[in-house]
Amino acid sequence: MVNLSDIKPLFYAARFFGCAPHRVTDSDVLLTTSGLIYSGIWALGFVCCCCYGLRLICAGVYTGERNMLALTAVRTLLAYVCFLADDALTMRWNERLRSALLQLRNFDVAVSYGRKRSVNWKLRCCCWMLVGTIIAYWIGVGYVTYKCEMTNPLFNAITYVIANAAISMQLIKFAGLLILLRQRFRYLRELLPLEAAHPNSARRAIQLQDIWWLHCSLANAAETINSCYSLQLLLWIFTMWLNALSRIYAMNETLVDSGQFLLMLRESLLVTACIGNLMLIALACHYTAREANSVGRAAFAPQTSFSRKRSLLEHSLEVGVYFSLRQLHFSAAGGFIQVDLPLLLSIAGAMTTYLVVLHNNS
Repeated sequence: MVNLSDIKPLFYAARFFGCAPHRVTDSDVLLTTSGLIYSGIWALGFVCCCCYGLRLICAGVYTGERNMLALTAVRTLLAYVCFLADDALTMRWNERLRSALLQLRNFDVAVSYGRKRSVNWKLRCCCWMLVGTIIAYWIGVGYVTYKCEMTNPLFNAITYVIANAAISMQLIKFAGLLILLRQRFRYLRELLPLEAAHPNSARRAIQLQDIWWLHCSLANAAETINSCYSLQLLLWIFTMWLNALSRIYAMNETLVDSGQFLLMLRESLLVTACIGNLMLIALACHYTAREANSVGRAAFAPQTSFSRKRSLLEHSLEVGVYFSLRQLHFSAAGGFIQVDLPLLLSIAGAMTTYLVVLHNNS
C-alpha cells in the first residue's frame, strides 16, 4: 500500500522545477519559506522566458504562415500559464490540500492502516525511475530541438526541456495524490466482511456504518483534492489538446514535403508526450473514481455478510441511499468537464476526425 512518504520522489522532482514549495512529511505537506523563494525565482524566470519567446514570435523572427505563428504564440502562452497557475494555486489552496491529507491520515488511524509498516522502497525506486525517464525524454526533445531550429536554437532547446519537464512533474504529482486515494478505496473494499470469513476475523468486526463513515471521509478528501486542482485540470487538458492538434497540423501542412526529418521527429515526440499526458490525467481520475464507486456495490453484493442479514438491511436504508447518491467523479473548472475515460475517447475521436479532414484536403 502507498503512503505519502512513498511518493516523496514525485514531490522532490516537482520541487526541483519550482512546482512544489513544500516540505513533505509522512502524512503532510508544509509550505516553507525557502520553497516559496525558490518557486518565486522559477516563476520569474518563466515569465521572462515567456515574454522573450512571445517577443520573438511577434517580431517576425520565426518564419511561417500567419496561422502557424498564431498557434505557436497561443500554445507557448498556455504552457507558461499552466506552470504559473499551478504554482500560484498550490500555494493558495495549500490548507485545503493539507485538510485532505489529514482526512487520509484519519482513515489510516481508524483502520490501523500502515501500522508497523516499512518504507516501500520498490515504489520509491519506481518513482525515481519515472522521474528520470521523463527528464531524459525531455532532454532528448531539447537536443533534437537544438539541432533542428535555425533561429535561437539554444534558447528554444532549454525552454522546451524546462517548460515541458515542469508540466510533466506537475502532472505526476497530481497522479501521485490520486494513487493515495485509490489505494485506500481499494483497502476499504477489501475490509468488507465476506460470508465465508472466519467469525473472529477482522472482517467480521467492521460494521456497515463504519464503511459508510470511512467512505465519506475518503470521498471528502477526493473532492477537496479535486477542488484544489479544478482549474489546473482544465488548463492541462486544453493545453495538451491544443498542442497535439497544432503540431499535427504543422506536420501535415509544412513538414511532410520539406524533408526536415529532425523537425518531424521533434513534433512527433511532442505529440506523443501530449497524448501521454492526457492519458495519464484521464486514467488516473477515471480509475480512482471507479474504485470509490465500487465500494457501495461491493458492500451490498450477495457475497458480503451485510446482504445476508435481513434485519441489518432494513436498518441500513440511509447507507444504501448514500452509496446510491454519492458517486465520485473528478471534474475540471468546477464541474464544467468531467475527467474520465469517455473524455479521453471524445478527445481521441475529435483528433481522428481532424486527421481525416486533413488527409482529405491534402
